[in-house]
Amino acid sequence: MKRWLSIVLLILVVAVAAFQISYYYPRLPDKMISHLDAKGIPNGWSDKNDFLMNYGKVLAILSVTFIGILLGLSYLPTSLVNIPNKEYWLAPEREKKTVEYFIVWLSIFGSGVMLLLMYALHKLFLINTVVNEPAVTLWLPLSVFLLFNVVMIYNLFVRFSRYD
Repeated sequence: MKRWLSIVLLILVVAVAAFQISYYYPRLPDKMISHLDAKGIPNGWSDKNDFLMNYGKVLAILSVTFIGILLGLSYLPTSLVNIPNKEYWLAPEREKKTVEYFIVWLSIFGSGVMLLLMYALHKLFLINTVVNEPAVTLWLPLSVFLLFNVVMIYNLFVRFSRYD
């Protein structure tokens, strides 16, 4: 059940991203700002259609990758799994619970990656659509994402470094 909820979470994030594209598409100029320097100053421009097509491709690749891994995780040979105390966590009596943990972990991680991308693009869309939108830097969201990664990896480490 957790597997399907995890996949639904990722699909929901993708649906919100698709809504984001459809919402901003008519509002964006034909030639839009597509890149900012570290200070939030525009330094790259792109055709709106090309930009949104590439954004859609990135979302599709991320979606297929994360959902594909979630669906295929149960079929992954244990020889390809590298976790501490592998023999314990992948013993037949615990393997299902371990795989379910990874499925939930990966869906949360994948959603976090996609939400960061959506946030960055939202800010870029605002710069292109709102008059006098201030320059945007992504240091705070990137710092939050770094902290998110540290917490996620720490959870994996703590979970599998010990025995139940």
